[in-house]
Amino acid sequence: MERKKVGILTFHRADNFGAALQCYALQEVLKSLGNDVEIINYKQPYIEKIYNPITTLCKVLKKPHWWMGYLYRVGPNELKRYIKFKSFRRRYFNTGTAFNDNKNIPDKYHTIIIGSDQVWALRCTNGIDEIFFGEFPHNNSKVVGYGISGNILSLEEIGNERLKTYCRNFDKISFREEGFKGYIKENIGVEGDLVLDPTLLLDKNKWGKITNNVGHPGNYILTYILQYGENWSRINEYISHFAKKTDCKVINIFDVAHSPTEFLGWVKNAKYIITTSFHATIFSIIFEKQFYAIKTNNGYDARYTNLLTKLNIADRAIELEDLINIKTITTDYNSIKERLDELKKKSLNYLERI
Repeated sequence: MERKKVGILTFHRADNFGAALQCYALQEVLKSLGNDVEIINYKQPYIEKIYNPITTLCKVLKKPHWWMGYLYRVGPNELKRYIKFKSFRRRYFNTGTAFNDNKNIPDKYHTIIIGSDQVWALRCTNGIDEIFFGEFPHNNSKVVGYGISGNILSLEEIGNERLKTYCRNFDKISFREEGFKGYIKENIGVEGDLVLDPTLLLDKNKWGKITNNVGHPGNYILTYILQYGENWSRINEYISHFAKKTDCKVINIFDVAHSPTEFLGWVKNAKYIITTSFHATIFSIIFEKQFYAIKTNNGYDARYTNLLTKLNIADRAIELEDLINIKTITTDYNSIKERLDELKKKSLNYLERI
């Protein structure tokens, strides 16, 4: 059988653990299914800007009271992160020529896959980026959406008529969250499939092959907290209380710049994980860790609360105030693996039929 040439169009250039690792996972899964895979090297303008250390430097130069903090901590940390992610992409991604507009997307593939990740979340692209809605010439290529995500506010802002037009660009489409899928069906009349984030399609042994074991197994709690700026002091207090009860030290993933492979190592070797991150939740499950995901109650937590409900471990998602009372955790990963395997089959079947 002739190998299909498949292009992936996603947030692969974002210096974000989840963005980088979901792209790597989709690339590897598609390769395992017998495809020739290339990541379409689209330099999304807003993503290029916010992850460039020069952007932060320009902001700091306008505020002298930030200079010392930037010089001794923020600046070096951002530069290290930038270099580590660039090195990760160079080593693990098969990318084509870089470009920054829809006229240069190569129409040479059997299939162009848009997704996974929050490619329909307008905050991620600073408004509508029509490339992620299939608005580019593709006379020779099918366009397929895989695990497309975002938020309902973005869909409402785009509007139903425009969404209907965009959906016509796709030969088939699938979504990552039930609520997102339901909104499109109810308001646009498009019945998409429901699939897993691609990171869940690789097992812990495959992830282990690229894991940098920086966090040696030991008594530490790994924290990865987003979306909780004004409550950070309370979160720290509650986590410190839990650390004392469990005789663990606390490692904040953001204290030092890490590569995606180092992030995997810290997750793999942690005793406990406390997070508000979708992909930190996913890798806690993959590496069969004991964890809690804190609800943010702002819509962004739907990504992991939806997944935990599917796996029948909704109790792993807790309210902030519950954090003070949490106890040692025991999760039955045998039953989780059974449910996850069923969901994997559906997602792999979707990709086999692109």
